[in-house]
Amino acid sequence: MKKDKELFQSSQSSRKFSRDKDGFIARGGLRGTRGPRRAAEPTGDIKARLGEAAKAFLAGDYTEAKNICQETIRINAETHEAWTTMASCFLELGERRKALIALTTASHLQPKIIPGWLHCASMYLEETGSLRPESLKHAFFCYGAALRANVKCVAARIGKAKVYEE
Repeated sequence: MKKDKELFQSSQSSRKFSRDKDGFIARGGLRGTRGPRRAAEPTGDIKARLGEAAKAFLAGDYTEAKNICQETIRINAETHEAWTTMASCFLELGERRKALIALTTASHLQPKIIPGWLHCASMYLEETGSLRPESLKHAFFCYGAALRANVKCVAARIGKAKVYEE
C-alpha cells in the first residue's frame, strides 16, 4: 500500500500543470499562442511575380501590374503584398470600390496589424454621396477590427465613435 502511494505521488510530481491567477490548474495543460496562424513564407515564384508587379507599377503600367497581382492571388490567395499592390493599381486606374475591397481583404490577411485597419477605415470615410451609408458600415467594421487587435487603440476608439455619431 505504501509503495503504491509513493508511486502515485512520483507520477503526479512529474506532470507539469499551469495555474491561473487564482491558483487553479487549467484543463488541457499548456496552450500555444492564440490568434490566427502566421502566413507561410512566399515561394520563389510568388516573390518573382511580386517583383514583376512592383516594376510594372513603378513604370506606370498599372493594368499589367494588376494582372500580375491577380495571377499571384490565383496561385496563393493569402499573399498580402499582392492584395495591397492590386489595391494601389485599382486606385491609380480610378476604380475606388475595387481598391477598397482589395484593401479590406489585405487587412483580413493580417488582422493584428492596426495601421492597415485604420487606413482601410479612413479610405471608406472618404466616400460621399449615395455610397456613404454603406461606407460608414464598412468603416465601423474596420475600426472594430482594429479594437479587437488592440483594445487600447485610441485612434480606433475615436474613429468608431465618430462613425457611430454620424
